[in-house]
Amino acid sequence: MKIYIMRHGDAATMEEAGVTTDEARPLTETGYNEVETMARFLGRMGVEPDLILSSPLVRARQTADIISSHFGERTGVTNSVDMAPGGSPGGVLAQILRHGRPAETILIGHMPDVGMLAGYLAWNQPDAFIRFRTAGICRIDLPDDSPAPGYGDLRWLIPPRIGERLLERDA
Repeated sequence: MKIYIMRHGDAATMEEAGVTTDEARPLTETGYNEVETMARFLGRMGVEPDLILSSPLVRARQTADIISSHFGERTGVTNSVDMAPGGSPGGVLAQILRHGRPAETILIGHMPDVGMLAGYLAWNQPDAFIRFRTAGICRIDLPDDSPAPGYGDLRWLIPPRIGERLLERDA
């Protein structure tokens, strides 16, 4: 199982966006551009997600919709409260497994939770979290026969600037 964990793109402050709650903060133009870059990067890497789980917060859901649009109608977005701030890493893994052990899953959420999820899957230690830049993505491979915390293999972590350079190099 290939699991791609992504932090949402750059988001406006509540004041900039004119919203009254953190949950309603949208992506900025920079955020849209970061996410577009990373969507193209995933496509170039040959990613074909069977499942996309997103935090229901606006900035994460906008990120997920951009990512999903690069894969056609094949893969829609499913909201996951466990991908929202304060969610459960174990709940995320259980939700993935309820979808029949998909070969490739994209998870979209927030710091520090996405970093804790990566630590949980790779080392079964959420406190050993990875820092993600906005729109950054890591890939963790879990064995198909034992997709359990601590059995993950962290393959890579790519921020948008590196994703952009890799796309330019391959153009």
